[in-house]
Amino acid sequence: MNADLKHALERTAERMRFARIWGGLAVCWLAWAAVAALLPWAWPRLAGPDPLPQGAVATLVGLAASSALAWWWFALACDRNPMPVARKIEERYPELDAALLAAIEPERESGGFLKHALVEQVIAHDRVHDWKNATSARKVVALGVLQLAALGLLGISLLRLADNKALSSESGRGTAVANIVIEPGDVELERGSPLLVTARFAAVAPTAAELVMESVEPAVRRQPMTRGLEDPVFAGRVEEVAANLAYHVAFEGGVSPTYHVRVFEYPELERTDAKLEFPQYTALPPKTVEDVRHVTA
Repeated sequence: MNADLKHALERTAERMRFARIWGGLAVCWLAWAAVAALLPWAWPRLAGPDPLPQGAVATLVGLAASSALAWWWFALACDRNPMPVARKIEERYPELDAALLAAIEPERESGGFLKHALVEQVIAHDRVHDWKNATSARKVVALGVLQLAALGLLGISLLRLADNKALSSESGRGTAVANIVIEPGDVELERGSPLLVTARFAAVAPTAAELVMESVEPAVRRQPMTRGLEDPVFAGRVEEVAANLAYHVAFEGGVSPTYHVRVFEYPELERTDAKLEFPQYTALPPKTVEDVRHVTA
């Protein structure tokens, strides 16, 4: 291919490439921003009361970056063939009347004087009209600005998703809500005592709720809560609290804040010593009775 003709096509392809890359990236950022914005709403409907995974934000960032890189590679690979570029130029400048397509066809590259004349004709057309304008510079700039705006929107959506997870309670599960009252909240209990947890909903009560408990052990226990008739109150009972634990209530649409139960023990009587001090008029010396069960005076 003639060097001048090849250079003209490469300049045009470069502008087309930027337009394709910026436009694809804008779509990519907008799509993942929509996913990040809708995830807190969609997750409870897909996974029930299970909270969002801890790495949800990092996963979305990785997927968005991977899809952007894949599109970038695809957009660069599309420009290896000059035929699509020539067709774009022919569409923009119909007066070429397929002369450019004929000039770059491989089977006509050795066409002698006529081929040379045809090439000179299309190169002269490029000098007058500048083929790279087949893709408007304003369009390229607009697409670049659009993809930056979409990237910013994605960043805002990811930050809001991270904030929603941070509001979910100290254990970082799901999305916390304000229309629920949990009793007894943070409490201290004697070791071995039962724990009754109630969840009262100020708005419409969910169809089901679970009492989720975490202790020093790695296992997490889940226990369905019961509801009495149409009362918007769910109750869950732990028969015996043997160690410190944290608990929250999970339901369709979110979770409550996390509360803590701390256990204590009263001192256990192991031995009693009685020290007797008599009145002075008795003239009796003080006396100590060790390991005594009763004292009678």
